[in-house]
Amino acid sequence: MTKNLGDNRYFILIKKKKILFQALNMAKEQILKKETYINNYQVDNIYSLLENFLDKNIIEIEKTLKNFVKEIYIIFDSDLFFSVPLSIKYNYQKKNFKLEKINDIFLGVKNQYNKYSPKDQIIHMVVDNHSLEEIDQNLLKKEINNQELIIQVNFICLKDQIVMNLKKIFSDYEITVKKILCFSHLKNFNDFDENDIFQLANNNLNGLYKNEVHITSKNSDKLGIFEKFFNFFR
Repeated sequence: MTKNLGDNRYFILIKKKKILFQALNMAKEQILKKETYINNYQVDNIYSLLENFLDKNIIEIEKTLKNFVKEIYIIFDSDLFFSVPLSIKYNYQKKNFKLEKINDIFLGVKNQYNKYSPKDQIIHMVVDNHSLEEIDQNLLKKEINNQELIIQVNFICLKDQIVMNLKKIFSDYEITVKKILCFSHLKNFNDFDENDIFQLANNNLNGLYKNEVHITSKNSDKLGIFEKFFNFFR
């Protein structure tokens, strides 16, 4: 058995009636599925149910895959998510308006939220569609006069303790939680199909939905600053 080869992506869906593991290969094809049905969906009970699922199945899963599961993405169906809407106002001039300015705006508002809400973790950062249209129109203008750009952002969050509890459970099995995704948020996409939830989540992680901001390190050599923050402007 080899260590994580990097050619598969592993997901676990924690839903109100079941826990479902699925592995996708590079072609986005399902290569393994494992599920168990549950009754009591209280959050404290979910932790123990998740531990039981991993206890009973992770070794079998890894043997079947012939690979260690080192990283995983969680799709969490829960009422514990909460939304925080924010408005960003930015004054710009033609002479100093650059794409990087928009990047800095998003990074700044995210850092400010983290500063004043240290017990919350941002799961999704979503830009209002009207804001996207305004950004797009202003970027395409040949001349930009002194203007105000107002961007509506919605943070979808979980309490930090919940995130830490989930990560701790997987860390006990030497698995890193790469990202948690909100099931209800994924349901808002036009192409939502619960039977294809893992493909939908995979598309979300790949930046295929235009109004979601994916913030990564500016030091990455793989993508320029603009592409990192705005996969949807392609």
